[in-house]
Amino acid sequence: MKYINFLVVLVIIGIGFIGYRFMTKKNKASSIVSDLNTEVTQQSLVVEGSIPEWLNGSFVRNGPVSVQINDQKIAHWFDGPAMLHGFTFRNGAVSYTNKFLRSKIYEKIFVEGSFNYAGFATKSRFSLWEKIANFFTWNAEPSIQNANVNVGTIANQYVALTETPLPVRFDIKTLDTLGALKFQDDLPKKNIFESAHMHYDMKKQEKINYLIKYGRESKYVFYRYNAEKPYRELIGEVAVDKPAYMHSFALTENYIVLVEFPLTVNPIDLMIMAKPYIKNFSWHPEQGTNFLIIDRKTGKLVNKIKDNDPFFAFHHVNAYEKEGKIVLDIVTYPDADLIVAFGDLNKSYDEENNHINQDAKRTKLMRYTVSPVTEIIDSRVLLDEPIEYPRINEQYNTQPYRYVYAIDPRRLMLSDVQTGVLRPMYKIDTTTGNKVLWQESGVLPGEPVFIPNPHSDKEDEGVVVNIILDVGKQRAFLLILDGQSFKEIARVYAPHAIPLGLHGQFFKLQK
Repeated sequence: MKYINFLVVLVIIGIGFIGYRFMTKKNKASSIVSDLNTEVTQQSLVVEGSIPEWLNGSFVRNGPVSVQINDQKIAHWFDGPAMLHGFTFRNGAVSYTNKFLRSKIYEKIFVEGSFNYAGFATKSRFSLWEKIANFFTWNAEPSIQNANVNVGTIANQYVALTETPLPVRFDIKTLDTLGALKFQDDLPKKNIFESAHMHYDMKKQEKINYLIKYGRESKYVFYRYNAEKPYRELIGEVAVDKPAYMHSFALTENYIVLVEFPLTVNPIDLMIMAKPYIKNFSWHPEQGTNFLIIDRKTGKLVNKIKDNDPFFAFHHVNAYEKEGKIVLDIVTYPDADLIVAFGDLNKSYDEENNHINQDAKRTKLMRYTVSPVTEIIDSRVLLDEPIEYPRINEQYNTQPYRYVYAIDPRRLMLSDVQTGVLRPMYKIDTTTGNKVLWQESGVLPGEPVFIPNPHSDKEDEGVVVNIILDVGKQRAFLLILDGQSFKEIARVYAPHAIPLGLHGQFFKLQK
């Protein structure tokens, strides 16, 4: 009876403070400065060069925009409000559209003028009374997440993705936000991590992803998407005591591979929510790195192989099976310091970038070979140079392949712009070790995306598209390279500078 009376009191207090909050809510006048405020829709652009006749569709890239409110900067680059940038190709012409994703964080920043929200490395600062009011506030519709990492399609809908559930639907022509995609299944939808890098196996016509369910019994959960409905079909689960932060994973014809880095968390710490999400994780190099091999049909863990050498990675390149073993290519770091580097936004431009550059210098393109039945790990370096944002011809995902497209991710210091320092984009031949470079003074490439020529069966016949930021002139252009020669065939200048972003995809025009 005492507990019932206590709950009644809480309900009365909650209702009272809900009313108080909404009656007293005011939009404070704030000075809000962001990398980019302008939005345009289907603006025609001038093409320098020639667009291939077969290239018809939309290249959409996602990424955060850095924001400052008064004298306070956003806590971490990964927590910036999402903005979509779309370049549409039609019969040799190009148009450009860019839109903020209208998420709850967009509203918090640009309507309320506040950074008071929970993000990747941003801690909410709600008072006790606000927490009570939020607890008693019922939302009929799921809130729209700040999906600022990637884009894709699920159940024939275009979606923006991040590392939390509920992808955000958008219109492919206008990039307008259409609301959250509500999954009609029993898999977890709240308080979980979900990879923003789902895999599409073109050979088997399957899209596969994984999530981490945090709790008293935490689990890595693997599933496939239904092709027609917003439904996730469970493949299997693997129990884990202290889950690792893993931005992406690998897929082969018969296996799902998780590379479990020693950047781990006690789930209790996440549930208490005393810190922002990523700051609950800690680096334990003594644990080494684990390769978890999961049967793609049964979802069972068939092998767990420990590598005593710790490393960290954001992005897998590709994986495939050869002679009974799994070959896995991945861009590695010796530790997870780079996550912290992206949070040093209260430092000067050069201080922040110098921190990022020191971490990026230590990257390597590595090839690991593991077995579903032995404990042996073979490894070798494919490229010992600064490298990130690796992409391949996605038709070769889960299959033997040859070419990787990537960039030197180091930022340009202000002095670098004046002295003409180069940050190249690479085409790497994993068979021979040879590489071809595209580079231009004073510019920063983003993620290179390969678009295959639909009339060819050659792996590298197509184009590579990339949004390039001219740091000195503060303008941006879409660069189009021939996939085979890696030489420029066209560039298209955007109407404004486009901030550095994260990931993009090409979508064919619908007939």
